[in-house]
Amino acid sequence: MWKIAFLFLSVAAVLAERKRYDGHKLLRITPTTQEDLDAATKFIDQRQSELDFWKLPRGVSDNADLRVSPEEYDTVAEQLRAAGVNFNVIQENLQDRIDEDYERLSNKAGKQPIDLEDFNRHGDINTWLTNQAASCTGGVQCTTYDIGNSYEGRTMRVIRIGINSSDQKPAIWVDAGIHAREWISPSTAIYFINQLINNAADATVRQVLERFDWFILPLHNPDGYEYTHTNERLWRKTRTPTDPVWDCYGADPNRNFGYQWGGDGASPEPCSDTYRGDSAFSEPCAQRVRDFVTPRANQFRAFVTMHSYGQWWFTPWGYTANEVPRDYDDQAAVGEVVADAIFAVNGRSYTVGPSSILLYVASGGSDDWSYGSLGIKYSYCPELPDEGFGFEIPREYITPVGRETFEGIKAMANEIWTREGLGS
Repeated sequence: MWKIAFLFLSVAAVLAERKRYDGHKLLRITPTTQEDLDAATKFIDQRQSELDFWKLPRGVSDNADLRVSPEEYDTVAEQLRAAGVNFNVIQENLQDRIDEDYERLSNKAGKQPIDLEDFNRHGDINTWLTNQAASCTGGVQCTTYDIGNSYEGRTMRVIRIGINSSDQKPAIWVDAGIHAREWISPSTAIYFINQLINNAADATVRQVLERFDWFILPLHNPDGYEYTHTNERLWRKTRTPTDPVWDCYGADPNRNFGYQWGGDGASPEPCSDTYRGDSAFSEPCAQRVRDFVTPRANQFRAFVTMHSYGQWWFTPWGYTANEVPRDYDDQAAVGEVVADAIFAVNGRSYTVGPSSILLYVASGGSDDWSYGSLGIKYSYCPELPDEGFGFEIPREYITPVGRETFEGIKAMANEIWTREGLGS
């Protein structure tokens, strides 16, 4: 009896520690004219450091999303109206969606196999990767690599999938979950892995397995991801201690990579969501990816780091909007092939181009690093859809998003194969 009571108290303690978002609203700003866009942009520029913008507009008819607390709402709504910015409330209470996920997922942790149509915990994903690698058949070769531990000691596990694998064979890198709260990106990586291993009889899947080895890391930032499950659903960064005075934790791993580290769009403030870290590669998770990918750089023909949300297929550069890479024409052309393949599945439109021009400047990104430091020509940072839910996209969209993105990735691989003459 005392064990049951202890378990109940332990679960209650964890739930009590979770940050809550009762009454927090998600506002959507959708400019319909250039005048609307100018007003929205001006407001965002003035308030971005104070408010939690989840998404910024990329042009007329594209939306910006803003989370506001109940205490902020009246003031922010009045300021938006005064600035001539139209908005709608698309989620009245963010905690409702969060509670729905937490309640459902609490019954699934620690179970195998994982639920491919739901969000899964880091340890369960790692066990699944090991089990999947052991079950590969039909000529498909699978290997897992434990590439090191996160700051809190969690194993970062990569799976390699291919046919006639070798260290000389062209390869593609895919990672997900670099930002902790973007749950749809690890789920999409898991969808890829399942398709490559368990749907290899499909001719289009087999073709990309014969042409490339696939290295997939479903969770780049396992500490932050686990923290979103146990303490704070909307946490973004790692969990390294950064400022003991202000009790701040974590750096943004996608501002921590070494190419053009510390430039524009990466905060020097330890408490900021975009904190760059105290040095390039200060974050163990970024170090692990660097140390695994770098010696294999000549093998990798593409580097894809998946984020959410926004329906962008970003190319370098992120660190500057003043120039594009020398390979930009090829990068953009392949990106457009991806966008066309995604559109053909569900009619969803992606915009292709440099993140610094389409969205904002941000230095220290992993895609800039993979291209700028390692020379991996086709380096991309896709931003997956949100279906109007922001970071809290429901599980019902895991399979549709996974399917369309996988079709895009297959098209990318085949276009690279042809464009770079890899079969000749």
